Amino acid sequence: MNWHIEWSRNAIKDIQKLDKLLKKRIWESLDNMAKQPQFADIKKLKGKSGEYRLRVGEWRVRFRADFLNKTYLITHVKHRRDIY
Repeated sequence: MNWHIEWSRNAIKDIQKLDKLLKKRIWESLDNMAKQPQFADIKKLKGKSGEYRLRVGEWRVRFRADFLNKTYLITHVKHRRDIY
C-alpha cells in the first residue's frame, strides 16, 4: 500500500516559488518515497520530535510521518542552506 502525501500551507508556498524543473524533481522524489520509502534518501532529524527530511539534490523536503495512517505531512521545501 502506498503512503498518502499531504501538504501544509508553508510547504505549498515554498514549492510554488520554485521553477518547473525543480518542482518536477521534487514531485518525482515524493512519488517514489510514497511508493517505496525504503529506497528514498530519508533521515530522521535530531532534536526534532517526529520530523524527517528527504534529500533532493541541494533541496530538502521536511515532513512528519504518521505510520498508523501511512501519511506524510510535508511541512517545508527549501534549499539546504535555509532549512536547518
